[in-house]
Amino acid sequence: MESSIPVDFSLLNWSINSTVTRGLKNIQNTCFINSTLQCLLYTPPIQNIPHTCSKKYCTLSLLKELFASDSKVPEKFHQLIYTKTKKFTKDQQEDAHETLRFLIEHIYPKTIGDFIFGGTLQSSVRCKKCSYESVVLEDFLDLSLEVTHFTLEDCLKNFCKKETLDGNNKCYCSSCKKSTEAYKQFLISATPIVLTFHLKRFGNNGIKDKSNMTFPEKLDLKQFTKLRRKEEYELYAVLVHTGRSCKAGHYYCYIKGPDSLWYLANDLIISKSDLKKVLNDRSAYIIFYKKITEKGLPKKRRKYA
Repeated sequence: MESSIPVDFSLLNWSINSTVTRGLKNIQNTCFINSTLQCLLYTPPIQNIPHTCSKKYCTLSLLKELFASDSKVPEKFHQLIYTKTKKFTKDQQEDAHETLRFLIEHIYPKTIGDFIFGGTLQSSVRCKKCSYESVVLEDFLDLSLEVTHFTLEDCLKNFCKKETLDGNNKCYCSSCKKSTEAYKQFLISATPIVLTFHLKRFGNNGIKDKSNMTFPEKLDLKQFTKLRRKEEYELYAVLVHTGRSCKAGHYYCYIKGPDSLWYLANDLIISKSDLKKVLNDRSAYIIFYKKITEKGLPKKRRKYA
């Protein structure tokens, strides 16, 4: 049975005005779980979407249950993460981005995860000789960006820049019937209601790129979209990693509470923060934005099962 939920501010804004008071206990290197859960707990659509699920391990049901409780030990999430996959090793530091993706993939029905976090990328390749263009659409739950520039906007420009395919990288043109030089470019063709950026700080060797990178409170995706229209987002959570590698160090996060105030969530310790401190923390690993305009929400994303 399909339910239709209009994408409006009732989903994107809080209907309560509570403070953030509950921390989560770190049990043998579980800060990566705690920080990821805090970011999801304070994602407004997670709490605002009406939902029932009969599955024992549904991320959305467990998040709603945890939000409504006073528990400081998310035992059911530990069970989900350590028993449903061999990807994570108990008592060992793990990657928060992999944890986030795993938890989103365990939202049932899966269309709800796509409804909240899902967007679509357009990859276009245009022949330099005849201008024939081939287009491929690819769904995404977050955007992974190279930390090659000092600002988030410049990292996005690098992600969406037009690339020349030549030499050994020539592309076969269906019109010319041969390999030709071409232009390739990524643009966002459908924007999500919750936009998540994963900064690629860890290489194949696991060593961390500690480059500083700034990010704004408000972000407009206009120049990065296919339709070039205003797509405004507002920052509401930042997950931070400190340390040298993805298997070591420590995770904590900043979250914007239902009372519109910023908090630092560091395992059990919850302390008040402010926007200036959030924006000055240059070690961000995952950045969460929520949409503040209704444009860019295609009809196919206005429903979930």
